[in-house]
Amino acid sequence: MASNTCGLTPAGAADCWGGNSYLQALDRPGPYTQFATGGSHTCGLTPAGAADCWGDNFYGQAADQPGPYTHLAAGPDHTCALTPAGAAECWGSNQSGQAADQPGPYTQLAAGLFYTCGLTADGAADCWGDNGIAQVADQPGPYTQLAAGFGHTCGLTPAGAADCWGLDQYGQAADQPGPFGLSIDGDGDGVADSVDVCPGTVLAGDADRPAQLKANRYFADAAGIFIDAKGTDSGFTVAETGGCSAAQIIAAAGLGSGHTRFGITRSALQDWIATLA
Repeated sequence: MASNTCGLTPAGAADCWGGNSYLQALDRPGPYTQFATGGSHTCGLTPAGAADCWGDNFYGQAADQPGPYTHLAAGPDHTCALTPAGAAECWGSNQSGQAADQPGPYTQLAAGLFYTCGLTADGAADCWGDNGIAQVADQPGPYTQLAAGFGHTCGLTPAGAADCWGLDQYGQAADQPGPFGLSIDGDGDGVADSVDVCPGTVLAGDADRPAQLKANRYFADAAGIFIDAKGTDSGFTVAETGGCSAAQIIAAAGLGSGHTRFGITRSALQDWIATLA
């Protein structure tokens, strides 16, 4: 759907190429943690969770948004973002209801032509907007990832197969056995999207360090290792927590303010990992 392509450099800059009639392929310094390219606009997710957009803004689809968000998705003329609570917050063209906000909760979003889909916590596809060719038909899944096109949608199953529906004029919605996508790591946390429980994780190192971090209380450093105030390794990594940082675990598990101030405990890490088994 997009007329341009953007790559994320190791420094978090946007390196873009392709169609640039609306300046949608301009390089940007960022830093960003993720991109979404629409018909003629591009949005980058900042480390603070804001949507920084550029290019065609006729429908307001490239309007900057403060967030915070954890994930972005862009259709030809609309943009959607995932809030920390898993809700879909959208802006831009809404002629078919594709930019209607949705409560979710979702773990990922996919934006197509006049429609949007959200991936629920149990792996189902929950879609809204134009359904003229069944591209918005909800699907039970389970899926680990969704992708949306001009009139078709595909879900990636846990086994790596592509399960597709909607417009199939060119065979674009034909199911494929795969396996596909099992090693894609969209947020760069070292955990493949297919098993990442916390999309949009940013491993910011000392920027994530609790101000009153104590010994035997932990946070994830830039390498994804949970360490305490003395630099002692907890024995756990972000790979074992399903791609979740300490702050994400504290929020999701409803842990007390003490974990936010002093760091997460080793037992809390163990309990979280146990829920993923």
